[in-house]
Amino acid sequence: MSARLHLEGRKFGRWTVIKRQESMTNAKGSHSFWLCQCECGKQSSIITGALTARYSKGCWDCYVRNNKGKNHASWKGGIQKDQGYVKLWNNGKPRREHVLIAEKALGRSLKYGEQVHHLNGNKGDNRNSNLLICTASYHRWLENKMADLYKKEHFA
Repeated sequence: MSARLHLEGRKFGRWTVIKRQESMTNAKGSHSFWLCQCECGKQSSIITGALTARYSKGCWDCYVRNNKGKNHASWKGGIQKDQGYVKLWNNGKPRREHVLIAEKALGRSLKYGEQVHHLNGNKGDNRNSNLLICTASYHRWLENKMADLYKKEHFA
């Protein structure tokens, strides 16, 4: 007969064990559950192995609340790459960096139909000297012209 665990009062991550609950038996054997209270006050039934192996460190609400932004394991300083463009978090929303830089240089938001073109074609090069603000139609024309020149230079 195995020794009975006494976890009452012990702390596992954000959980504090309150009391043992009924054991559950299935094809894999008997499993003990514990009534635990998270630091936020929420109570839940946790299986022994999840507590002792530290798989369960707190309630889901605390996990979500404490794993956002800078606390998230994948946090990269608020910078993301999207199709070659650099995206930053600005006022809680992802924005492309070249648009933010152009708007700052202009002292206003871009107007409807205005776009920002990277002169050297490098979407990650967001220096003021590499950005051109133009209409959508001019931007399309410019992109097509640059594509034609590239084709002539490399495939003619």
